[in-house]
Amino acid sequence: MSLPKGLNWRHVHPITPLVRGWRVVAAVFAIVSWQALDDIKVAIELYHQLREVDPGQYSQTVRDWAAQASGGDPTTWLIGAGIILGLIVLTILMIPFLSWRAMSYAVDADAVYLRSGILAKQLRIARLPRIQSIDITHPLLGRIVGLGQLSVEVAGGADSKVLIGYLRTRQLEALRREILDLAAGAPTAVEPGPPAGAGIGAGAGSIPEIKGFEDVVGAPRMPEGALSETEHPLYAVEPRVLIGSLMRSGIAVSVLLSGILTAIALFFILRQEADVLTALPVIMGVLTLPMALISLQWDTLTHGWGFRAAATPAGIRVRYGLTDATSTTLPPGRVHAVGLVQSVLWRGKDWWRADATVAGRAVTPSASKSARKVSTRLLPVGPRDHALRALWLVAPDLGTPDPDGLLAAALTGIDGDGAGPTAAPIGSTERGFIGAPRRARLFNPIAWRRKAIALTGTCVILRLNRWARRVSVIPYERIQSFRVLQGPLARHRGLATLRFDMVDSDVPVILSNLDAQHVTELSAHIAARVARRGHDERLDRWLARVTASRS
Repeated sequence: MSLPKGLNWRHVHPITPLVRGWRVVAAVFAIVSWQALDDIKVAIELYHQLREVDPGQYSQTVRDWAAQASGGDPTTWLIGAGIILGLIVLTILMIPFLSWRAMSYAVDADAVYLRSGILAKQLRIARLPRIQSIDITHPLLGRIVGLGQLSVEVAGGADSKVLIGYLRTRQLEALRREILDLAAGAPTAVEPGPPAGAGIGAGAGSIPEIKGFEDVVGAPRMPEGALSETEHPLYAVEPRVLIGSLMRSGIAVSVLLSGILTAIALFFILRQEADVLTALPVIMGVLTLPMALISLQWDTLTHGWGFRAAATPAGIRVRYGLTDATSTTLPPGRVHAVGLVQSVLWRGKDWWRADATVAGRAVTPSASKSARKVSTRLLPVGPRDHALRALWLVAPDLGTPDPDGLLAAALTGIDGDGAGPTAAPIGSTERGFIGAPRRARLFNPIAWRRKAIALTGTCVILRLNRWARRVSVIPYERIQSFRVLQGPLARHRGLATLRFDMVDSDVPVILSNLDAQHVTELSAHIAARVARRGHDERLDRWLARVTASRS
């Protein structure tokens, strides 16, 4: 693959191969130790025998052992063993060094490059227009020594990110600032266009109009320091709120019930089994469920601890972590949808969670559900105003004259809440929410009264679920495609399902059992607005808007 000339290749910290490869080394060491268990026992026995020998006889004793092991000349055996041991040590030392020498990264105005590999070479390229987020992660040991990794996430599959590290913290922050500076382009530093009267043909060398994030790469760079690292704090999660939300969760109730059942089961097991060692496998099986539930709660606690969001010139920045510290930056326009969730146990406190859909996040089927959610979270838990601020960061204009009333009806409404006059045309802001008809209760006996959809000038709002309330806000320009589904029973009752095709996410994008005639009209409006909004998308001075609202 041909690379641009003049790239400034930089090496990561020399300790990187050791930090990344310690798990492999530990696994190999464990396997070798298990296979050579008998030899290790013999070596330990010989060591104990050597301790009983007079120090002056150490050399002769070792030569006698070597002669016994070789069955011949001990000197040749010792020299051969020393050479083999030296080669093993040299190989162990050389592989990390060669791996470090082969690992380097570079950044230019088009992409981020990372090359690695000794025998099997690998080159990863992340184009700046496709960057979805940039994360700085400090593992527990990295926080102690001041080393971390920078992850550049692009719109791709589960393995689409470019992982650079380990580097010093100041190097990571400087590299992130450099990448975001280049990715932001120069919307405020566009050179003057051709003089008046030059004609269209004379504009061959002029700067094209910047309409979206993809267009800024070809524009001139901003002046040095235009993207300062000034952060404007927006909201933070208090520890008492985070711990309280964990205590008021379904998992906490499950932990309590499973703990009671486990205690009862252990009581009967220990009464039946006199030998504890015999009952140990059964005891471990009984403890599996509560331990798994506690692990989920711990994962939520560690990823929500110290959570805080800030607005920067480069995008939304969130920080969190109890053991591993993570700092994530989402450039403007990279969030495809926002979901607001309220558990039934959170209603008394009016707490909400805000999830986001970001392309390229690792949402493989093998990944745990909690890990997938944490990676795209704008707010783990907080009061309603914090959740609405998280929504407003990525959807600043709901395209309706009364956004507060519409959101209130979306969050807690039911039946006709938020619905306008039926005489208003579908697709107009006056129509408000369009709910599921009464005949849909056969398929949704509980949730049909809350299910509704509203079309605004800028986005689609879905109101879902009766107990665990959910609200999805989907900007038109982020909709990849949408489908209308209708099964035989739904067709008989005049119902249809509207499904939006988005990048992988836990944000709900399906609304079922709507009136089929309403779905037909809604589809026509959505298709037209998706095309128009996608064509007219422009960069937004969102930082000035956010900070001005706080002053």
